Amino acid sequence: MKTNTEEFRYRFRNPDNCSVFRSELAAIREALNLALDNRPSDTWILTDSKSSIQFLKDWSNVLDMLGQDILSKLAALTQVSQFGML
Repeated sequence: MKTNTEEFRYRFRNPDNCSVFRSELAAIREALNLALDNRPSDTWILTDSKSSIQFLKDWSNVLDMLGQDILSKLAALTQVSQFGML
């Protein structure tokens, strides 16, 4: 994570037997957790995982817990950035 003045590096462990797709989603979720915890003014989460983007883009059909968690964190982060609160 990079701010105007500092840069932080984070690591987390994937669950055993986790697919690349699920690993990408888990990384997105962890990035959202960091953004919500640190409340930066602007948040960019970059990924080259087209499958993750397509999966989340079809948000009305996302039924698994990881996808739902990501979508709820995105909604919370949107509220924070729009209204300055959570």
